[in-house]
Amino acid sequence: ALGKALHWRAALSTQESAAQDGIPCSGLLTVNSLLGGFGRAGKWSVALFLLADMPTRTIEPSLVSFGSSLGALRGAEVLSSASRWRLAQKLIGQLRLDGLAVNDVVCSTALDVFGGAGCWAEALSFFISVRRGQVRPNVVVLGAALASCSSCWEQAQALLAEASCWGLRSDAAAFEAVLAAQARGQRWERALALCSQVQRLATRGSSQVRAITVNVVAGACQRAEKWRLAWNMVAGMRQLGCLPDSVSFCTGASAIEKGGHWTLAMQLMRDMWQQKLQLSSAMCNAVSSACAAHGRWNHSLALMTLMHLNDLSVDVATASAIAGACNRAARWREILSLVDSYSGNCIDAFSDSEVLANALQAFRAEARNPATWL
Repeated sequence: ALGKALHWRAALSTQESAAQDGIPCSGLLTVNSLLGGFGRAGKWSVALFLLADMPTRTIEPSLVSFGSSLGALRGAEVLSSASRWRLAQKLIGQLRLDGLAVNDVVCSTALDVFGGAGCWAEALSFFISVRRGQVRPNVVVLGAALASCSSCWEQAQALLAEASCWGLRSDAAAFEAVLAAQARGQRWERALALCSQVQRLATRGSSQVRAITVNVVAGACQRAEKWRLAWNMVAGMRQLGCLPDSVSFCTGASAIEKGGHWTLAMQLMRDMWQQKLQLSSAMCNAVSSACAAHGRWNHSLALMTLMHLNDLSVDVATASAIAGACNRAARWREILSLVDSYSGNCIDAFSDSEVLANALQAFRAEARNPATWL
């Protein structure tokens, strides 16, 4: 029970106390429970030591023992990638030497370790080897294999295509893993095509479109500077049966900022507010920049006030854009007011020299116009 509750220190202390009192508390179930606690707590070194010590206690490790030890390696961030996959390979080799066969749980855990270490080639080689054995791929194993190939979109796409040959129906997580790999590989057009496939499956009821699915594709389009495509993805989410989340709104706002549609940016802000989603600095900065780029300095200033009230940070690019808009409208007082409002605050973007230069230019423009002196 202590192992399941992640109280691995208490569990180990209980086991050691029982051993000192002569109570037989060192059986396979007890050790596996300890290993499970160590694995969930990321105590990989303790887990590997206990696993190696099992034969001295005349306890034969089981698949659960090896699976828990492999699971501990997933959180071993202090280890280098090479060290992690070498230790994982060693555990799998020892498992086989002990006459045990890799099952789907051990397989998916090992794939997680390989993938987390960035060793997609090793993950794929391991997956192929176990698939030729007695392990019949299921959705969990497929998902782990696809996630391990996140840095190689070609292999992820090939695995997804093979899934139907194994009689598997890919779920949303499987599609999202491939989409993420394609986005990382800057293959926005392939991600867009795959997302269209997911949408067609959703209309037939054999899959579903989730917000994260659209977010990945829209983000890929945005990074490729396909602003209109990114916006269309976000704008059409409700028609696909999924509700935009904070990431969706930020992606849409960034696309609109680059595309120059400040009215759409303001509409996004209203929609986000109506959904009672928490505003973010990225969202507000994008909308403010879009308004400032089209001379809507008053809208930008209102948003800056909102950000100030919510302790959201203003980036230098946004501050410069707002100052530029105020400069063109000869609103130097507003710029200085903003600088004064944010002084001493955690936000220091308005102390940027470019912002102050815009204020000075606006002041000079007004000084040259006698009509403004009265």
